[in-house]
Amino acid sequence: MGLDQYLTLRNTAANKRYEQIRDYYNLPEEEQSKTRCPDYPISRNIHDVKWKNIDHKTELVEVELLYWRKANQIHNWFVEYVQNGVDDCDDYIVSIDKLRALYKTLNSIAEKVTLIEENEESFDIKFKENELGIKAFCESTLPTCEGFFFGSTEYDKYYFLDIIQTAENLKRIFEYIDCNGIEDDSEDYAIYYHSSW
Repeated sequence: MGLDQYLTLRNTAANKRYEQIRDYYNLPEEEQSKTRCPDYPISRNIHDVKWKNIDHKTELVEVELLYWRKANQIHNWFVEYVQNGVDDCDDYIVSIDKLRALYKTLNSIAEKVTLIEENEESFDIKFKENELGIKAFCESTLPTCEGFFFGSTEYDKYYFLDIIQTAENLKRIFEYIDCNGIEDDSEDYAIYYHSSW
């Protein structure tokens, strides 16, 4: 129970494309990373790819690009800039331009801190400037929001970790989008944001 958030890519693909994707996921991970433009390089698990048969020639493919748990500042941004202020757990198409705007916002915050990782489970944040000034900037630029099991509304190390990791993942998504020539007006692809709690 709590705020779960998903960014997915949906594609209508021919059956042969399914075979290409399946073959890609059957490669060892080291081989996948050597492929310049794999079909879905974001997710490393074939189980994250959902298939729905539309007719005998076409499949609806949905790939989870990003998943967040209780990253309410990111959710708040999508509600404000994509969902027109309506927070209703529905699916919303997200333009590539909107994602680039989110990326720019995230980087404006991420550049003010340094992530210090001791190991996978232990980390901290070092502020490059005045801590109170940075937190005030965050509150005005990417504010947290309250909700039913939405997580902390503090501007703590977890807030910054969500921002840093999301920016890194969006960068990979943009590389994929650019490499594959995906555009906002594509008839074959659409990116969706969905949340639930």
